[in-house]
Order: sequence, then structure tokens, then C-alpha cells
Amino acid sequence: MATRWRVVAAGLLAALASAGAIAQSPAMLDWRAQQVVALQAPPEPPALAMPPPGSKLSAGPVRFAWTPTTGAATYRLQVAGEAGFDAPIVERGGLKVNRIDIEGLAPGPYRWRVGSTRANGDEGPWGAPQWFEVRPLPEPPTGGLLEDGKTLSLVWSARAADIQQVELARDRYFSQIVASADLRSPQWQVSKPEIPDVYYFRYRSIEPDGFVSPWSETLQLDLSRDGGRLWQLLPMLLPLLWVL
Repeated sequence: MATRWRVVAAGLLAALASAGAIAQSPAMLDWRAQQVVALQAPPEPPALAMPPPGSKLSAGPVRFAWTPTTGAATYRLQVAGEAGFDAPIVERGGLKVNRIDIEGLAPGPYRWRVGSTRANGDEGPWGAPQWFEVRPLPEPPTGGLLEDGKTLSLVWSARAADIQQVELARDRYFSQIVASADLRSPQWQVSKPEIPDVYYFRYRSIEPDGFVSPWSETLQLDLSRDGGRLWQLLPMLLPLLWVL
């Protein structure tokens, strides 16, 4: 209340001095300057840059970034899950740069916000939060050659609404693709390649909103020899080897 009265008094004195009713003394000018400093507004919260609002991210390190704010010496960051900001999952203070990488966020929805702090410790308000979602990484695929020795059967775990992109290649870098497809279910049966070799399989999911997951772990398939019929014929071939 006293501060408010002094601010009103300062305004009144300034008006009177401007009208020539009183003289502005050096002491009065110094007192008014002190009031301006004392009533300096707290620093504004920065604008959030990344992750963009409503974005989906694959599990892994998440980079948070925001625009620098005039008058801010450091920043404060909070990341909250479903429990809200009363129990933040991540809380960082004293950040001297406008970005930070956070690891260990489990799949799920999140909100995040940032506040500014002046060099004297004066904390500004939190900015408006933005939400994002961390999506799980693809599950490793499984499968191999069926008993008929002619068909590869590959399966993995995925959501029914997602499109599955699959690739089978002769090299682990997938520069030599021998078969690929877009599927509506998380399984694929494809004819065994004619050339005996070691092959590699991977998949990724495309969600209805357009989010594309990273490629799954690579499944190595050793098809360098006929593991079915050749071994079945071995007992008949052994006597011939002894004769030779």
C-alpha cells in the first residue's frame, strides 16, 4: 500500500512540477528514479520453438528450444505428464542457453513450459504450455523360412490402423532391395529369394495422421543354403560319398 501511495505521489509531483507549481529538486528526481527501478516488470516468458505444438516424436532424446528473451539471464523448464505441473516429470532451472536435450521420456503425452529469470533472481511467469507426444520405437520383428522351404514368414507388433512398410534386402544397408510392400497388417509372407544368400528384413509404421516411425531393428535371415531339402537328402548322399 505504501509503495502504491508513493507511486501516486510521484505522478502528482511530476504533474505539479510540469505545471510550474513546484520546482523539481535533484532529490525528488532521484526518488522518482528509485521508484521506476523498484517497479520494473518481471521478465516475459520466451516463445516456445521446439518441439512444435501437437508434434509426435520417436522415443529417444528430445530437444527443447525457445527464443531468447530480453532481460532474462537464465531460464526455467518444466515437462509434465498426465499428473500436470503440480508433479512435473522434468524440472530444470538456471539454464543459460535457450535449448536443452532431455533423455528418458517414456512413450505418452506431455506438456512443457518455460519461464525467464533476471540476473537478480526475479522470476517471471510461466509461459503458456504446449503439448507433444512420445511414440514407442518399433518392436523387433521375428520370423524365418516356413517348413515348405519356399516361403518367408515375418511378423511383428503394430497397431491395426497403421500401414506397414516392409523391405527385404541382400545387404544390411538396404541398398539392394529384393522385395518391398505396403501392408495393412503386421505380417508378411513372401517367396524365398532364388539366389542363396544372407538377407535382411525391416519395417516401419505409418500412422493415420501421417507420422512415420523409424525403421525397426534389422532381422538377419540366413538363406545361403537350402536348410530343408538338402539336409533331408543327406542320409541318402552319405553312402555315395563313401563309394567315391
